[in-house]
Amino acid sequence: LVVTGHSLGGGSAILLTMLMRTCPEPQLQKARCVAFGAPPVVRGPMTHGCEEYMTNVVNNHDLVPRLTIPAMVYLLQLCNYVHFLPFWKKFLLGVHWDWCVGIDRLDLIAATAADEANRLYLPGKVYMIMKKSGHEEPNLYEVPRTQLFYLVGTEHMLSDHLPWAYEKGLMAVAVAQSSAPTSKRCCDG
Repeated sequence: LVVTGHSLGGGSAILLTMLMRTCPEPQLQKARCVAFGAPPVVRGPMTHGCEEYMTNVVNNHDLVPRLTIPAMVYLLQLCNYVHFLPFWKKFLLGVHWDWCVGIDRLDLIAATAADEANRLYLPGKVYMIMKKSGHEEPNLYEVPRTQLFYLVGTEHMLSDHLPWAYEKGLMAVAVAQSSAPTSKRCCDG
């Protein structure tokens, strides 16, 4: 039995699979889950041991798998910091020259430390559909769940969450995989 879902349905699929695996029915104890763009739904200790039956797929900069209280606090801290910058530094941030502005991200991360107890996670393995520099087609890469700790503010953070964006990304991966030599197949990093 494979339970699957997208977005809130993915979060529900994760929780349902975890519940089914605790049932006395042997068939339910073998349940597996594949979630697409699911929000983080479990606390840290509950994620242990889920790698064998839980798979999460995240499309590029999708914001939903990154929506946690600490991520929102970090974003608020960053916005407050940027709000008080002079115009020329805001301009440099707008053209991705943040290295010139001197934002101390470690200070911002330290400011969110109190909220870490509230962090929720995606259990199991996390795969991201993304293009790596120098590659034309997206691929599927296994990533550590820490890669989803902060919101990535891009113009595609909402559109990357849409079901057809996942379909398009997975189709591109499938097409690239079907034409790739066997030594360069999916998830090779």
